Amino acid sequence: MAPGHYEDFLDLVARCFDGFEFQYGGRWLRVDPFCMAAYDLLGSDEAESTRGKYFSQLQPEYISSANSELYRSKRGWIARGVEEGRLITYSESDKQYIVPKISAGYSVGIDSSSNTFAVCFFDNHIGGIRYLERHLDIPKSSEDGKKEFHWQKLNQQNRQKIHDNLERILNISCRGVLVINTNLIDPGNRLTHNQMAGLIDGCFSGYDNDPTQNKQMRQVFRERFFCFCDGIPTHCDPDFQKLDPSDIVRILVRQLSYKYGSTRECTPAYATLQSHESLPIQLADVLVGCISRKIINHESPPMPFDHLFFDTRRISRKDRRKRRVARGFYWFRGD
Repeated sequence: MAPGHYEDFLDLVARCFDGFEFQYGGRWLRVDPFCMAAYDLLGSDEAESTRGKYFSQLQPEYISSANSELYRSKRGWIARGVEEGRLITYSESDKQYIVPKISAGYSVGIDSSSNTFAVCFFDNHIGGIRYLERHLDIPKSSEDGKKEFHWQKLNQQNRQKIHDNLERILNISCRGVLVINTNLIDPGNRLTHNQMAGLIDGCFSGYDNDPTQNKQMRQVFRERFFCFCDGIPTHCDPDFQKLDPSDIVRILVRQLSYKYGSTRECTPAYATLQSHESLPIQLADVLVGCISRKIINHESPPMPFDHLFFDTRRISRKDRRKRRVARGFYWFRGD
C-alpha cells in the first residue's frame, strides 16, 4: 500500500459524507454531502456531475492503489476501516456504501410514539444526526432556548424526507432496532413494571418449534440485543407515568439477559441526560416517530423491518380480557 493512501481514503469518505469544495478548471465547485459507494473511486456513473469531475481528477497513483487495496481480503481499505471502527458499510440497491463512523462509542436510545415503543441500538448516532442535518436539511425545534430534533415538531415535508430515507438513516446509525406496537401503550402511558417486562419477554419467548422463528433463533435475537445494551449508556425520555426512565432501562436489560431459565448478571447503564442534551434520544425520537407513522398507515411489517412473533401469554389474562394485544418487529444492519 502506498504510504498515506489508506488515510487519504478514510479522509475522502468523511469529506464526501460532510460535503466539500474543490478546484476544477480554474473555479471552485461544491460537492453536496453524499454517502460514497465503494466503486465511486474506480469509476463514477456520473462522470459529468460535480462529484464525477472530482473523482476524475484524483491522482492515477491513488486510483491504482485503490484498485488493488480497496477490497483486499481482511486487510483491504474497507475491511481495515471497519475492523478499526472507523468505517461503517451497508448495502442498498445491490451497492455497497461506506460512511465514516463518527461516534466514539456505542449508545442506546429508547422512545415511544402513539402505540409504539422502540429501542434503537446505536453505534454511530452522531453519523445519523449529521445525516439529518447535512443531507436532509432537517431543522431542530426550539423551546425555552433549547434546540433539539423532535418528530412532532416537523412539518409534513420534513417528515416525508425521513420516511423516504429511513432505511439509510438506520444503516448509518444503528446496529439494530427492537419495536413493540401495543395498545397497552396509550395516551396515558401508565404501563406497570410487569406489563413492560411482559412486552420485552413476549418478543423472545414461545414459538419453540416454529419453522421460521423457533426457540433457538429467538434466543439468538435476545442474546444479540442483550450484547447491544449491557453496560452501554442508554438514553430514555420520561414518557411513562408509572416508570422512571431508569426503571425502563433496568427492565429492558434484565429481560434481555434471560438465558437458560433465569436472568444473568447484567449492567443497566441509564444516561441521565435530558432530551435537549442527548443526541441518542433525539435520533430515537425521529426514528420512532417515523416507524410509528408507518404502522399507523398499516405497513405491516413497517419497512425495512421484519415481524418478531409475539408470545401473547406474556400479556396478563386481565389485560387480554381488555383486548390488549402486541406485535413485535426487528431490524439488524446487514440482515
